[in-house]
Amino acid sequence: MKATDRALRLLVEMRTEEPMQIEPMQIEPMLRALVTLQRTSWVGERDGYSIVTSAQLWTAKGKILTPETLGGNRSGYAGVEFKFFEVLVERIVQDRVGFAYSILAIANPGGGLNLSGEREGRFILRDGESVKLGTPVFDAGASLTLSLDQISQRPEGRTEQCYV
Repeated sequence: MKATDRALRLLVEMRTEEPMQIEPMQIEPMLRALVTLQRTSWVGERDGYSIVTSAQLWTAKGKILTPETLGGNRSGYAGVEFKFFEVLVERIVQDRVGFAYSILAIANPGGGLNLSGEREGRFILRDGESVKLGTPVFDAGASLTLSLDQISQRPEGRTEQCYV
């Protein structure tokens, strides 16, 4: 039997079988998270000139929070990369949000940073929880506090300017 005959026979057999039953997919609702992001830029051990920038905003899965989220400009970090950071919103479910971070370290319970520790990782926040992170450098850098204020379903067909 030729290859074209086999292909034709297979096609005829497929058409005569009963239609395949497809289970409906469970679609995860589009959730959003209201977060408060506060960044403090500092210089030296006892800096009296810290610059604090803060914003409360809605975000969604896959979005990346950076200094640009707070109005900074990436080109302004060319010579001072230690002030740059990235926090990715990895997943949002009904009661918690998973984040991944890079170029940062999570603060110890006493508030200090392990300067030789990991500079990337993951954490989970639930409603009302916060985490403190910082750039793991000695002389100058940025501290970041990220708080999860609320999780809700994103309204269908609506885009908001405050999404990042």
